[in-house]
Amino acid sequence: MWEDPGPNMCQPSTDHDIKKQALCYFRFFVYREHREIRFLGHPRIGKYDEFSERYSDLQKLDRTAFARVWHEVSSETDPALIMKPFQELTGLTLQNIEEAFRKGEWHPAKAEVKVFGGPKHADIALHAIRLGEAIQAGRWDDQVPQELAVLKNINHNCPRPSRQEYKSLLEDLTVLEFPLPDCCLLIGPE
Repeated sequence: MWEDPGPNMCQPSTDHDIKKQALCYFRFFVYREHREIRFLGHPRIGKYDEFSERYSDLQKLDRTAFARVWHEVSSETDPALIMKPFQELTGLTLQNIEEAFRKGEWHPAKAEVKVFGGPKHADIALHAIRLGEAIQAGRWDDQVPQELAVLKNINHNCPRPSRQEYKSLLEDLTVLEFPLPDCCLLIGPE
């Protein structure tokens, strides 16, 4: 079982580690939004007919498949190479995922707050895309910090904070007997 390393593992952000922090957040949100899209096509969760051919493949994926891919890219610094294995796993780009979250039907259909998918996850995917583009363009002084700030405070559907979802990834990596990452995300409230 994964044990929380405590508050000393993560130090406050400084200018010299903005690249490391941005890449950690980018990898995490690419991982998480691809993991979230696996519920697309579940009859009680969500659908988007544009990608209906992916439904059966997505439903076969469990969360450890995503942790394995995250482990593969855990030290990668090129956003395109970070996204590639997730795209291969799901058959969807991050842009496709943003579209499915934004335009798809996510249940409960009439509820403002969705359990899975929906507009909040579309916004997360959109800002992850923007962060990746800013990293790729080397915009370390303006766009990267701006998108990083958005993603650090972004809301999603789950009542548990994003920090807990990061712990979930760490637990999956431990179960798979993969080494833990050298970066840490302090996302959202404790």
